[in-house]
Amino acid sequence: MVTRHWGGLGLALLMQRQGSDVVCATDVGGLTGKELAATELIGDGLVEKMPLAKAMQTLKGPETLWIFDANDLPHEADRLREQGQLVLGTSALSRKLEDDRDYAAQVAEELGFSLPETEEFTNPQAGLQFLQQHADQAFVFKPDKQDPTATYVPLPDAEPEQANDEVQRYLESLDHAPKYILQEQVQGIEVNFELWVHQGKPLAAFCDLEAKRRLVGDLGDLCGCAGDYVFTVPLDHPLLAETVGRYLKWQPLQDYTGSVDANVMLAPEQAYFLENCFRFGYNAYATVFQALATAEAESLFRAWAQGDPQVTSGFSEDVGGSLTLMIDHPQTGFPILIPSPLEAHTYLYRGYHQDSGLAMVDRWSEIACVTALGSTPEEAGSLCLERASQIGFPNKGYRTDLAEAGGAMLPITRYHQLGLR
Repeated sequence: MVTRHWGGLGLALLMQRQGSDVVCATDVGGLTGKELAATELIGDGLVEKMPLAKAMQTLKGPETLWIFDANDLPHEADRLREQGQLVLGTSALSRKLEDDRDYAAQVAEELGFSLPETEEFTNPQAGLQFLQQHADQAFVFKPDKQDPTATYVPLPDAEPEQANDEVQRYLESLDHAPKYILQEQVQGIEVNFELWVHQGKPLAAFCDLEAKRRLVGDLGDLCGCAGDYVFTVPLDHPLLAETVGRYLKWQPLQDYTGSVDANVMLAPEQAYFLENCFRFGYNAYATVFQALATAEAESLFRAWAQGDPQVTSGFSEDVGGSLTLMIDHPQTGFPILIPSPLEAHTYLYRGYHQDSGLAMVDRWSEIACVTALGSTPEEAGSLCLERASQIGFPNKGYRTDLAEAGGAMLPITRYHQLGLR
């Protein structure tokens, strides 16, 4: 498990519990100060750790499987591929599609996606003038090539004029702004479709419906994922062909092995492109491997990496759910209390083992997520809420509405609107 920020810690722990021989190969890159100290503490006492440079010298072999948990180290991943190693995770192409918004949008447009009106700015005043000239349209503020969780989205029930005014007031509050974009807030069903691809051929498909805000009512700061629902989709489903399936025709992916995804807004008669990740997501992979999977994680990864079409038989036909457990002000050493029966349903993001037991590190608000499987998303969500209530750490918080269908942006609302099942 190759990592810089430890999004794959929970997956490494799951694979250990399932009997796999796991080493976490780390490369902290340019991290410094408190962030470096916190990062180096993650995983202590829980997993075997090794510097990535050493792992690449000593662990290569025909049976070694390299899993990169994010798009942080694409050059190392591509080098291992060139050396004939089994590799899943990042690549130079997937990194570019996630981080370079202009490139990803250009590719999406070439593949036939519609694009929301998007304008780029380098100061608040220029954006304000643009919003005033388009006062009857709603827009979203997104920092460009920076932390996407800093996105500012108007209140969900606001009329376009009110939403426009809200973003204007936000821009007025900024003394300065880095490079940012204003993107038209289009109406539709937001959904992410993902394909597992081997040598350009799809092996499995998933639908992921996320809630990206921290608080009830779809308010508060954005996070990687406050919760989600994931389920398998038949490879021949028309919605796949209209969305993520478009990428299978793209020449740079003809020999690609890895994740292919498209986060889109489905509107009548068209799909608006929002973003690519082309990597393992936060809650999505916790949900896939801890809830949906009926086979062990290592066997699924190896089947994917080797192009085995039977990989689809390793998943339930039910719905997997997840719910993120958060803390606003994490402190190193705060205890994390997970009852033994819930260990298999808890995906830890950034923790370590001290003398008294499992503990968190500071710097990151997302501590863990719980997962569950249900015949419906309502059932999976209710079970996630039940499990979340049994896990303890100081000042724990999580959304309490993800098993409901009252709000237009809630995942269950979108699940029923899609009508995929």
